[in-house]
Formats: sequence, C-alpha cells, structure tokens
Amino acid sequence: MKLLSDISVLSPSINSIFIRLYYLNSALGNWPVWQDHTGISDGFFPEDDNKLPSCWSQNDASDVESYFNAFLNVKGEEKKNRFVTR
Repeated sequence: MKLLSDISVLSPSINSIFIRLYYLNSALGNWPVWQDHTGISDGFFPEDDNKLPSCWSQNDASDVESYFNAFLNVKGEEKKNRFVTR
C-alpha cells in the first residue's frame, strides 16, 4: 500500500490539473467544447449572479475560488498533490 500512496503523491490529480488549466489564461472558459459541454462561458467567479454556473451562489463561487487560490499558494508539487487529496 505504501507504493500506491507514493504514486498518488507524485502524479498530479484531476483536481490539480483542473485548477492549473483554469489559471492557464482561463483556458477552460475559452474552449468552445468546454462551454458547450458545461454551459459555463463566463468563468466560475463572475460577480453577476446570472452568469454563475447553474446551481451556484456567490458563496459557492467564493469557496471554490478560495480553494483554488489556496492550492496555488502551496509550495512544491508533492505538497500541492497532498493538498488536493486531503
């Protein structure tokens, strides 16, 4: 089992890849396939409630944005991978 936990720390998770893609020039929001598939074309954190992803409130958007920012502030890949899997 130790080997499996070591592998999960060394390889990026879907969560970390997703966050990185978001901050890569807001890549996810700029891809037409993403927009068509999710219905999200104004990003995750617009200030206008009508542009939020469906079923999200401003509190939800704020919580997700805080999580994304906390991830970005973690130093080192191993620590980032542990952060998203805790």
